[in-house]
This record gives sequence, C-alpha cells and structure tokens, in this order.
Amino acid sequence: MAQSQDNASPQSTIMQMLSAQIISRCIGLAANLAIADHLADGPKDVESLATAGDSNPDALYRVLRLLAGFGIFTELPDRRFQNNPLSEPLQTNAAGSLRHFARWFSDPMRWSALGNLDYSVRTGNSGLLKGQENRKVFDIMQEYPGSADTFSRAMTSVSMGDSHAIVQTYDFQPYNRIVDVGGGHGFLAILIAKAAPESQITIYDQPFVIDGATSAVRDAGLQDRITVQGGSYLEAVPGPADLIVMKNIVHGEPDNNALKLLRNCRQALDDGGRLLVIEAVVTDGPKGNGARIMDIEMLYGPGGRQRTEEEHATLFNATGFTLKGITPVPTGTSIVEAEAS
Repeated sequence: MAQSQDNASPQSTIMQMLSAQIISRCIGLAANLAIADHLADGPKDVESLATAGDSNPDALYRVLRLLAGFGIFTELPDRRFQNNPLSEPLQTNAAGSLRHFARWFSDPMRWSALGNLDYSVRTGNSGLLKGQENRKVFDIMQEYPGSADTFSRAMTSVSMGDSHAIVQTYDFQPYNRIVDVGGGHGFLAILIAKAAPESQITIYDQPFVIDGATSAVRDAGLQDRITVQGGSYLEAVPGPADLIVMKNIVHGEPDNNALKLLRNCRQALDDGGRLLVIEAVVTDGPKGNGARIMDIEMLYGPGGRQRTEEEHATLFNATGFTLKGITPVPTGTSIVEAEAS
C-alpha cells in the first residue's frame, strides 16, 4: 500500500523533490508549445495538439499525462486534454500569465547555467559567466536574442501582477521626478504615471531593451510624461530625481556592483530623496523560502543575491542612504525604502 503524503518516508520526500526538475521542464515545454492556448476554446486530442506544436503525439501524450497527474491540465478519455485552474495561468493572455516565465525556466541558456551551480558554489561566481568572468551578463544575453526575448517577456509578465500591487501599496503622488532604473518595457512606470498624474518619469535600461518601453509608452499615450533613456546603471543614473525605483535590479548584482549602483543613485537623487528597492527580502521561517530559492537563482545566474534587512541596511549605510523601512507587498515581494542622507 502506498504511503500517504503525511507519512511519507524521508527517502520518498527527497525523491519527490528531486523529480521536481522533470516536472518544471515539462511545464516549460508545455508553455513553449502553447498547449494552454490551444486548449483555450475547449478539449483537444493529443494528435491535434502535436500537429499544432510539430511534436510526436506519443511523446507529447506522456508529457501531458505527467502534468495532468500533478493537476496541471485535465486528462479526458481517448487521450484528450483540457485546461483547468492550474493550466490556465499558462495561457498567453491570462490575467497574471506565467507562460513566458515557464518558458524562461526551460530556456537553454538558463538550463545550462543551472548546471554550473557546482561551479558557483565552489567559486562564489556566476555559473552563467563560467570561463568568461570578465564579461557582463547583458553582453552574453545580446548574443542569444531568443533567450533575451524570452527573459524580457518573462520579467514583464511577472512584473504585471507585482506592479499593480506595488502602486496600491505605496503612495507615489508626492514625487515630481521619478526614475525607474532597469524599468524594462515600462509596465511599472506606466502604472506609476497613472497613480501620480503630476509626476515626470524616466525609464532607464539597457539600450537593447528600451525599444519595447518606447512602444509601450506610446501605446499608453504618455509620451509627454514618460521619457525613455538607454544606458548602464553601473556607469550612471539619470537625475536629478526625488524618487528612484528599482524593481528586481539590486538583487542581480554582487555587493561590489550593488555599491556602484547605489552610489550612482545617490548622485542622481536630491538630498532627502527616496529610493525604493523592490524585491524579495530573505527572512526567517517558511515564508522566506521563496526569497531563498531566488537567492540561488541569483547565485548561478547573474551572480547577485537576495538580501536580508541587515544586508540592505549595510549597503545603504555605505552609499549615503538610511533605511527607512520595509513594506511587504501582497504578491510576495517587498518595498525596501531608503532616504538619501
């Protein structure tokens, strides 16, 4: 008789954790093949899904059968499948869509870097940069435009849910000149502009990213209030500003680069200006597990780290800031607020 989950042996529990790698890869494959999109109008047999995705029907069936066993998609008689609450977020146009995030988790660039985690643990360096430590992650990303596009789409889709919660949690109206450093395709900046109608906002990011932001700002009709500027935040940050926002940026940098970035922010801020570092904060207990997982993602990927409250405060104190407080956001991230002192 199979053991219940509550009475699972340590060996069984470890085996389930190890097999999560295969489950994650299968979710990413289904996302790449847009299976949830193909099922949006109702159930389909695996032969139809395989034809749409140029796949082998039997192999695809085995993947979808596994996912259905874990509650992702529902298997019907005659090798037919339909969407369910767990597969619906994998639809491209679903509210809070995770399709592109799942695609990024299966991207060959990320998968290869994860395989270098042992190198990262031995050296403390990025597995993505193994053998080319003198280069920057963004330089490598430009050599893999498909991966870079998947990454940008993933960050944008995940940012959507976070960004709505952020503008509902924090009052942006007191600030006139706001800079969104690493603002990507501008989703957060556009929401801030709507929440703070008197503000002028600059989106600042790598040159190869800003075309998407320019289009988004134009589509939102906010060209008169939002400007888009390309550059490297490790060289400079646009100013003067009275608020700088960085969402999921500082955690991608090791401490030496994080210090450079924060010093550049301090130079761009007026005295008394505010800095918002928006990312998961490492805390004690089970609630901190998400941040600890992301910390490993930062270790083998860009070489950064998720930080505790004390580690944020140390960086701030060394760069002309004072930690003012940390405000949790319902989506699991936090707003770490500092004042230019």
